[in-house]
Amino acid sequence: MLVIVTLFLPGIAFSQRLENPEPYNLPDSLPVRNRYVHRIGIEARPGYIFPTNDFLRGDNYYGKTIENAFSAHVKYSFQFWPHSFLDRIYSGAYQGIGLAWYNFGEKEQVGNPLALYLFQGGRIKRFNHRLTLNYEWNLGISHGWEPYDYYENFYNKMIGSEANAYLNVNFYFSWMLNKWLDINAGATLSHFSNGNTKFPNAGLNSVDVNIGLVWNINREKDCFSLPVDYRPIPEFRKYVSYDLVLFGSWRRKGVLSGDEYVAAPDAYPVFGFNFSPMYNFGYKFRAGASIDGVYDGSANIYVPDYAVYSGSEEFVKPAFNKQLAVGIS
Repeated sequence: MLVIVTLFLPGIAFSQRLENPEPYNLPDSLPVRNRYVHRIGIEARPGYIFPTNDFLRGDNYYGKTIENAFSAHVKYSFQFWPHSFLDRIYSGAYQGIGLAWYNFGEKEQVGNPLALYLFQGGRIKRFNHRLTLNYEWNLGISHGWEPYDYYENFYNKMIGSEANAYLNVNFYFSWMLNKWLDINAGATLSHFSNGNTKFPNAGLNSVDVNIGLVWNINREKDCFSLPVDYRPIPEFRKYVSYDLVLFGSWRRKGVLSGDEYVAAPDAYPVFGFNFSPMYNFGYKFRAGASIDGVYDGSANIYVPDYAVYSGSEEFVKPAFNKQLAVGIS
C-alpha cells in the first residue's frame, strides 16, 4: 500500500492508493544502497516581477515601481541510478526538498520571505551524454511577508498574510562537468498567493533566470558516459489501481452588495473527496473515472435586499444542499 500526504496552504490533502501489491516484477542488478544518487544543489534566480496591480506599478509608500526579484536556493534531492531500469523508464526523474530566500527590493512594504518547498523534475530530452533539457516544479510555503495593515502598511493591497503558498515551474539545460558536478541554466515562473484565505490576495508573479550547480555526492564514473547497449525493460503487466483523495481548507469571499463587492467577514470551510478507479496502461500512463464531492461553506452566500437598502452588510448562508456538489469526471 502506498500512502501519499501532500501539504497545501492552508489545508491538507491525503491521498491513499490501493492497488495490487505486485502488479509487475522489475528486476535490477543494482544493490539497494546504489539505487539512488544523492545530490546537493545551489541556485541563484534574478528575476522580473509582473506589474499585475497598482501597488507594484507605483501606488506605494515610495511611489516607485517594484519590478526586481532575486532568490537564493539550497536543495537536496535524490534520483534513480543512471541507466537503471527506473531511470530509463521515468527519464531521469528526481525529487527532493529546497529552502529559498527572496528579496523583492522592498523589505519594509513586502518583506524578504523564506520559502520551504518540495520539488520534482526529470529529463525532457538528451542531446548527448553531457547535455540534457529538463523540467522541474516546486510547491511549498513561504513565510516572512509584510502583509497589508490599515495603520502600518496601508499601500500593500497585494498580500494580506505573512504566510503564502509558493508555486514554481522551470525549464533548464543541464551540463555534466564531471562525475560530481552539473551546471544548470534556464528560466522559471513563480507565483505567491494565499488562496483567498485572507484579503487582500492579488498575489505576486515573476519570471526568473535560473543559474545553479549540483554536486552529485555518490555518482560514479561509469554514470558519466552513455552505455552502448541496454538490457530490455521488462514488459509491463496491466492492472487496476484505486485512488482516494481527501482534502480540506478554508477561504474568504466577496459578494455583490448593491453596486459594489463587499468582503464577507468570516472564513468558510471547504472540504471534499474524490475516488478514482484507474487502469494502468503502462509504466507512465493510467486513466479512469472519478467520483468527486465538495462542500464549500462560501457557496451562494448573499446579502439580502433589506440589508442592501438599509446599508447593512449582513451575510446569509443558504441551506447545506446549496453548498454541496457531487459529480463524475
